Amino acid sequence: MARTSVSPLAAAAPLFAFALGLAASGCFVEQSTLLIERVVPPTESDGACVIDPSTNVSIARGTFDVVYPGEYQLGLVLVNNFANESPENNNQIDNSIVRLKYFQVDLATPQDPTIAQAVAAAEPTLVSFRVNVGSSAFNASDEQGIPVTLFTRSASEQFAAVLRSRNLADGTKVEVLASIQVVAEQNQKEIESSVFRFPVDVCIECLLDCSVCPGGLCPPADDVGGIIGGTCGFLQDAPAVPAACGGQTTTGGTTGAPDTDTDALP
Repeated sequence: MARTSVSPLAAAAPLFAFALGLAASGCFVEQSTLLIERVVPPTESDGACVIDPSTNVSIARGTFDVVYPGEYQLGLVLVNNFANESPENNNQIDNSIVRLKYFQVDLATPQDPTIAQAVAAAEPTLVSFRVNVGSSAFNASDEQGIPVTLFTRSASEQFAAVLRSRNLADGTKVEVLASIQVVAEQNQKEIESSVFRFPVDVCIECLLDCSVCPGGLCPPADDVGGIIGGTCGFLQDAPAVPAACGGQTTTGGTTGAPDTDTDALP
């Protein structure tokens, strides 16, 4: 049988064409101008919760106790990776400035998708929503700390209701995976960051310690009077006790505070 000789370049041509096709279809992801770099814990300063991008403390996973209605505040550090062109190439216009518009947030429960589905059935915007950030702007290589309400008070109530309906033991943790993308404007064009994913373990009474309360029982939500501990007064990422069982409550929104509007940050 005659053998046909094929040059290496000819053999590689289909693969090269396939690679070009992938690039055109978006399977190859180029580096985003805007980057969600990491998550840092909110800190209390002068009675308010702030996000400090200069802190060396980062968290890779969150914990949110929904035993009482409250919020989960996520501290995102954003970086503008854009390298400004030389002035002679852009008519003295600084094209590195990025103006933030909103965050797109989607929540899922990979281990048991029916949990997020049950929450969405009650109110779809509890698991898929936008958080507006106004017209905050920053330049090339700048970092900004931006607070994002990952779970609203209403979301915490609904997740608690679903978890209780499953008859899970107190303290059982269910992973909620948050997919977050920031949308901004640069040179009058809309740009998007790559998707940033952050897992949060949602639970009932995995952070709240009621052993100091009478009979070791947690007081009703209407009587808890806030919490001592947690993170910046929220029942997240650190142990806490009910203020009604002694002590002073800290800044935050665990109980009694109005729900955060996911259309705008406070």
